[in-house]
Amino acid sequence: MKYLALCLSNKDNVANTLDIISVGQKVEIKNKKTITAKTKIPKYHKIALNNIPSGSSIIKNGICIGTAIKEIDLGGHVHVHNIVSNRAMFKVES
Repeated sequence: MKYLALCLSNKDNVANTLDIISVGQKVEIKNKKTITAKTKIPKYHKIALNNIPSGSSIIKNGICIGTAIKEIDLGGHVHVHNIVSNRAMFKVES
């Protein structure tokens, strides 16, 4: 069995892809389920494990890594075009 994505926590609503994912491809996720990709997703990017409403937290490895800025469909590509990263919210003072 070849897993195409990895999810490390039951709290996660995203998984990291382990290969390039094509539109309509069935993605078997280690420790989760199999979902169908809605969009093309590059290797090592994130795929949505469920519908994520705008304003919702993006949870990876059990930690909030950002917030959805638009609705993300199950199987959608989760990246800078539809989330704001928590890293972007911190201001480094010099």
